[in-house]
Amino acid sequence: MVVIIFLGVVALAFGLMRIYKPSFGWRHHDSWKVGSESEPSESYVVWAQIGGIFTTVLGVFLILVGMLRTFF
Repeated sequence: MVVIIFLGVVALAFGLMRIYKPSFGWRHHDSWKVGSESEPSESYVVWAQIGGIFTTVLGVFLILVGMLRTFF
């Protein structure tokens, strides 16, 4: 059960990072393809934030399931 809670905390952290800093992943994953100091597109930022919302919800769900399975 501790593993489920740990995975939930990791998912929650990644989700919050994608919501508040959506360009972070772009800089490490896709910026080399462009070759210049450009910024991610607006659609990339929106979709990254939407993915962050889903990942945050998944993290909260995993934490709750882990806690419920631990205590009940």
